[in-house]
Amino acid sequence: MKKLTDDLKHLLAGLASQDAGEFLPIEQKMRVIRIGSTSGEPAAAVTGIQNPLPAPRRIAVIISQCGADEALTYALEACRRLDAQLDLLYHGPSDTTRAAELEAWLHRAGVACRRIDLSDPVAAGIEDYVYNHLSLVYLVAAADDPVVKRLVEETLPACRKRLPLPLVLIEGKPAEGFAAAAAL
Repeated sequence: MKKLTDDLKHLLAGLASQDAGEFLPIEQKMRVIRIGSTSGEPAAAVTGIQNPLPAPRRIAVIISQCGADEALTYALEACRRLDAQLDLLYHGPSDTTRAAELEAWLHRAGVACRRIDLSDPVAAGIEDYVYNHLSLVYLVAAADDPVVKRLVEETLPACRKRLPLPLVLIEGKPAEGFAAAAAL
């Protein structure tokens, strides 16, 4: 009878704390369900559960040889607002000198960036990049970029797919883009 009473008390205590998973940190959850050590060692260390740091948010900008100053300026401002990092997606023949200047300008502006060269077919490379980077906030491109037009108008509709994130198309003349800022 004593064991039955103890079991019922344990079950009632479990019912009373059934919402613990919604409000408690992982260490306290483990203590509530009695997993872990009583020696003061955190339950996460005992069970092998770790709290990984979230991946940094990323914004990608598509850059072609014809340039994407407006798109790059917009992406830079968005990175500053959202505290995100920038991915530079290059396609077509690229000028390594211009790319190095661009990356140096971005570092001086305080934005972490990385260069990614897309292979042919470029539209498929963009699609693969987007689906493999879950921390991507959105994709920025120049509205007159022929590869982006092909991606939106032909490649994705042919496969009956949609991009899982917003595609921001920037159109117009830059007031002060990379070219003007790099000249300073």
